[in-house]
Amino acid sequence: MVELKVLKNASLNVLSACKILGTTILLLLSVFSQGAGSSGYAKFSDAVFGNSSNINNLFVADRNPGESEFISSISPINPFPAPVDLTVCAGSPATFTATAGLVSYQWWESTDAGATWLPRADFLQTLTIPSATVAMSGHWFRCRVDGIWDGWAILTVHPLPTLSSVLNPPAICSNAFFSYTPTSATAGTTFSWSRAAIGGILNPAASGSFNPNEPLNNTTTAPITVTYAYSLTANGCTNPSLFNVKVIVNPTPQLTSTLNPAAICSGTAFSYMPTSSTTSTIFNWSRAVVAGISNVAGAGTDNPNEILVNTTASPVSVVYAYTLVANGCSNSYNVTVVVNPTPALSSLLAPPDICSGSTFSYNPTSATPGASFAWSRAVVAGISNPSAS
Repeated sequence: MVELKVLKNASLNVLSACKILGTTILLLLSVFSQGAGSSGYAKFSDAVFGNSSNINNLFVADRNPGESEFISSISPINPFPAPVDLTVCAGSPATFTATAGLVSYQWWESTDAGATWLPRADFLQTLTIPSATVAMSGHWFRCRVDGIWDGWAILTVHPLPTLSSVLNPPAICSNAFFSYTPTSATAGTTFSWSRAAIGGILNPAASGSFNPNEPLNNTTTAPITVTYAYSLTANGCTNPSLFNVKVIVNPTPQLTSTLNPAAICSGTAFSYMPTSSTTSTIFNWSRAVVAGISNVAGAGTDNPNEILVNTTASPVSVVYAYTLVANGCSNSYNVTVVVNPTPALSSLLAPPDICSGSTFSYNPTSATPGASFAWSRAVVAGISNPSAS
């Protein structure tokens, strides 16, 4: 409503009223003096000016020069101040309060910045929206109090940030660093995480922000899932829901069979069955060329089961380098087997002749340390001695 103050008994005719730019009224008046007296008031409703509560300027063009002295003041009137603008988080209540009136309240809402207004079924001084949605952000709200418009308030609703990065990142191997870069479609989001202590994971409980970037040690023989609970905050709004990022920590496969199997003799097969407590472990082995062993380099899986030939007079150690692979994780071990030589007689095989009735004395020797000697003699035609050993 616009109030125009004129002298008492003055006659005022509104010849035209034109709203300019929505906030200015150009008023063409004709004022005729009816006599002296004190000031009075002339009020023009919204039917004349449109919705005048947001009129900031009022300009008057006096049709009859010299008569403007009868107009003492012109001013827009907005008897009720606007509710306070609100900024809330999605899902939170939004409450607007109108100026106290005497009779009635009617709340209205605009979804197009005041171009059009639709009535709401809210008839109290206070308008409460129980759970504001992001779709309501930018809506305008105002109340008609006792039939008179108040100003409007704008509702801003910030979204609750959500995690847009994957909740199930690729598995890692024990003792590897878990690096995870959280992301959100909401600009300015901050990320806080916490991780509880887990049986089978050596790490104590921890917490931090953004990327954990920490090594995780699985002390068992089976995969373990580790959960990082992420809390997201943006524009002062913290999502009450936690986002659980789960990473699987695979164990490092361990060789449970012996690293020093029993020695074998030259010319016999080396058979070795590798074992691990980690299921589905693959056993790859390789063997380099070894001095004193005639075999060329070799490689394979599981059991070598190959004949090793020691060409020396001494025991030779042969190393099988085993690489264990399970769930993409690997571990290396050296399995060492001793290949003992076949002892050979280094003393003469044809010692000097002896005369009948003489004692045959022979000292056997071998280049193989620790060799022991056993002999046997069969019955020989023309020799009276029975068989012996």
